[in-house]
Amino acid sequence: MGLLFFACLVGGTGSIVIYAKMSISEIEEHRETLRQIENKKREEQKQQYISKILSAIDCNFSELTNIPLNLKKGKSTKCKFCKKYISTDDFYVSFVAVSNKHYVCMNCVQRRDSIGRNQPRSKYINDIKYFDYYNKMLSEFKTKFINEADSDEFKFRDYDLKRIFDSEIKKKAANS
Repeated sequence: MGLLFFACLVGGTGSIVIYAKMSISEIEEHRETLRQIENKKREEQKQQYISKILSAIDCNFSELTNIPLNLKKGKSTKCKFCKKYISTDDFYVSFVAVSNKHYVCMNCVQRRDSIGRNQPRSKYINDIKYFDYYNKMLSEFKTKFINEADSDEFKFRDYDLKRIFDSEIKKKAANS
């Protein structure tokens, strides 16, 4: 009788533990699903908010749609001169000298008279003009965006604003 009682006690306790664990995992699954739904809803609201602000801002993206041929973006490397990291969002120029490919950030291109043999600064005048205009428009865009977006609900970092600005340039370039 004692053995039967012990077996029933162990079986009952085991079933209660298994049921509790299953209930907790289901609750966690529901919480994760709700979190995902809330994040998706928040992202949609943020996109609507961004669209509203962009429609209120009058920026001329037309001059930024044609990037000069020498000016590149999207490579993660170091500058030949200043040795600073060039992120995938930064502009740079590249050239081949003595079978080595060199990458130079636009700040160094602007400051130096020459960036290598047969690479005078004058070769990159259009790139420098574009880079300067891009930075000017980005600065104006950030200022206008921050003035329009005085919301505590959505905070925009510089990186977010640059990403939004670049995506708008890509949209305008695709439409033209």
